[in-house]
Amino acid sequence: MESCPSCTRNLDEGLLYLDAHENPVREQSKAAWKSCPRCSQIAGVHVFLPMADFGAPVKQRETDRNPAGLQSDCTFHRNNANKDVTRPADARRFCGDSSLPRTAGGGRGPVVRRQSRTK
Repeated sequence: MESCPSCTRNLDEGLLYLDAHENPVREQSKAAWKSCPRCSQIAGVHVFLPMADFGAPVKQRETDRNPAGLQSDCTFHRNNANKDVTRPADARRFCGDSSLPRTAGGGRGPVVRRQSRTK
């Protein structure tokens, strides 16, 4: 797995959170932003998006680390819009690109963190 160049955590971690002030937090209940593993892997650094960009919670995904049952990937990537290897130019895009339609939470582009420290 590829790691973030700043914090050395894996880019495929989908349960990293930021609060409303974009400070890292461990508790999902305090989070306003969540990492998208697919966006992070494409960008090469952790990418955080508003919680609304992950869609409705799923009961089967509820765990101690994910009590709300949030999806790992953002709605853009769960809809398979970025998985077609026959379109390499599209595969480099991530859901924060201004050329793409935004989901319900989305007036703002993604937050890209170059460092990650958890409180």
